[in-house]
Amino acid sequence: MPAGLVLWLVSGFVALVVLHEATHWIIAKVFGHPMVCVAVNPVGVCVVFEDSPRAPYWLAQVILPALVSWAVCYVWLYGVFTFPAPYQERFNVARAIDSLPMIVTLLTLLTSGGDIFSGWVELRKPLWGEARIVRDFQVLKKIPSIVFFTAHGRAKWQAAWIEEKARIPTIAAAVAT
Repeated sequence: MPAGLVLWLVSGFVALVVLHEATHWIIAKVFGHPMVCVAVNPVGVCVVFEDSPRAPYWLAQVILPALVSWAVCYVWLYGVFTFPAPYQERFNVARAIDSLPMIVTLLTLLTSGGDIFSGWVELRKPLWGEARIVRDFQVLKKIPSIVFFTAHGRAKWQAAWIEEKARIPTIAAAVAT
């Protein structure tokens, strides 16, 4: 595989993740919600905000990052399909380009599936204040994650994260016995 194609694949994937999450951050900033932390795990990247469950906010948090992901993914895959390489001889490039909107839409639904589910949960079972952050921490604890707290998150929420982290093995041990 040509080095240029590998670079395009890696940089496109990184751009997709970074721009998707940056869109979440910008929306939260516009609505005045501070960021608590960013968690990286095998499922993806999760950003925790101190926010409130209002419909306009959650619609923006679901729709805008999905639109950004769609646009970035389209450009990324268009570049992959049109990259001058020997593999192009093995498939019909014009047909792949014609299918690109459908492919990108499916990938966007997959990558934004967590946002769609979170938005649905937020609107169906809204939580306010500390309960929201504790619930997010409980979800993050179920998946091995590397968590990076913001200055605001360290000052206000890191102790709750550590406390929640310490509680999880106790619950698991109680269930096992």
